[in-house]
Amino acid sequence: MSTIVLTNKNSLRVENNDRRTVFLDVSPIQKGNLKYFKKLGNAMKYLGISKAFYAYLRVIANTHLDFNGNPPLMTTSKQEHIISTLPPLFQFIKDSYLISENIICDLSIQEFYNTY
Repeated sequence: MSTIVLTNKNSLRVENNDRRTVFLDVSPIQKGNLKYFKKLGNAMKYLGISKAFYAYLRVIANTHLDFNGNPPLMTTSKQEHIISTLPPLFQFIKDSYLISENIICDLSIQEFYNTY
């Protein structure tokens, strides 16, 4: 059984090499377009829509015989989700040291702890 989860909460933990979950990027043109998403939501309620979507994907796969599903696709949405679900300590390290390129090689554990 396949399931699509739509939520505003980061309840799903996803690793970089996760192949079970697909994150599709929404076109910036459609962001905030409630009419579009209501129509899309209603379309997903039709019986057989999942079979039609799968058939559509099969046509793409059959058309592009050189398609290789490995490694899993990394979309902007997936990367943002992975970052947003990092444990707090990793978030702190990313924000305080990696993004700002504030790499300190001789930082003591006590100093790191106090900063955290």
